[in-house]
Amino acid sequence: MVTATAVKKPAGAKTGWPDDSKKEEEGTMAEILNLVDIGELRKEVREEYREVAQDPTAGYHFHPGRAHALRLGYPPGRLDQLPEDACESFAGVGNPFYWGGPASGERVVDLGSGAGMDSFLAALGLDRVVMSSASI
Repeated sequence: MVTATAVKKPAGAKTGWPDDSKKEEEGTMAEILNLVDIGELRKEVREEYREVAQDPTAGYHFHPGRAHALRLGYPPGRLDQLPEDACESFAGVGNPFYWGGPASGERVVDLGSGAGMDSFLAALGLDRVVMSSASI
């Protein structure tokens, strides 16, 4: 689970909640990045996805699993061809195959492949797929 430990609040910083006494200008991305410990955030995200892979039925603040993949438009027939563990541990936020998959002869590099569902789908029609879970 991503926790507040990944965020450093500078002394005297406003919370950003609507009840602050003065409305401040929106912070720039550089200012926001100064509030976040990127290394800690990456570690927390990796741990969360590892937990999903190990126990996809536990409660999460997002929707994992085959049912979520179907909501995102993944074709049921293609999902039927994949390892059940890859489908149940799916924790994606979109469907890269919505407009079609890779063509025969193409290569796919799946950075941050998680449970591997997208890589397995790509591999159904390709000669080679490279998976990486260390991209975050």
